Amino acid sequence: MERFLFFKTILRRRKKKPCLTNATNKRSVSEKVPQHRKATTYKKYKYVVRGCKIVPWFPELNGTWLQNHIIQNLTTPTSNQCQVKCFANDSCRSYNFCQELELCQLSNSDHVEHPDDKVPRKGFVYRGTENACASAPCPSGLLCQADFAHDSYICVCPADQPDCLTQTSIICHDEMVDLSCPQGAVLDIQWALYARSAREPCPHSANNICTVQYPQTLAKVQEYCQGKQSCSFRVNHIDLVGFDPCRNVFKYLEVRYACK
Repeated sequence: MERFLFFKTILRRRKKKPCLTNATNKRSVSEKVPQHRKATTYKKYKYVVRGCKIVPWFPELNGTWLQNHIIQNLTTPTSNQCQVKCFANDSCRSYNFCQELELCQLSNSDHVEHPDDKVPRKGFVYRGTENACASAPCPSGLLCQADFAHDSYICVCPADQPDCLTQTSIICHDEMVDLSCPQGAVLDIQWALYARSAREPCPHSANNICTVQYPQTLAKVQEYCQGKQSCSFRVNHIDLVGFDPCRNVFKYLEVRYACK
């Protein structure tokens, strides 16, 4: 009797399959398209990988091509294989495919965010995805990368500007620090100085140069902000250093940080 119960328990555990684990397993569901797209029913395919990533695809559009957003050109014999390549690339949100050339073009945007970039082109098919970047949520200069696993997005730098989210802020003594990153990114505090490296910032009569650097400053700012999407605290020597590093000098906090 005990063996039977044990065996039955194992069978029950094996039946639990919250997600498919093979990207080639395909499910199709018929759904209503949101009103802002088209009030028609269409066939949507979802590919699932690693137990969590779900990519909803719009139907292929024949004779259509998405311009200005191609990130990779590949050779594939079929449109299905091009679709798999797009699925495997976390930056891919749509693709163009030409059967005659066996050309697969992966794009980091789609026709919903950039409708004017969808143009007619003979011999090509275009296919986009339904994703959280449709409303163009990222600030100017940043790219929206769809997070299909969580039905969300992250804002990333263009490939030719890897440090676009690195910046330096100067906050005067006794003022509030307010640092923040776009959704999906967190603060990486790289350097901090509580002193006075130049006369111009934070105008004051006591503006003598003082660049004595103490490691406590960086450690304290990291304690407040590191790994968070946003942080806020007041600039003063008691909280940042524990003592006045430059007496009779009106100081400010310099912070260099990136969003990652």
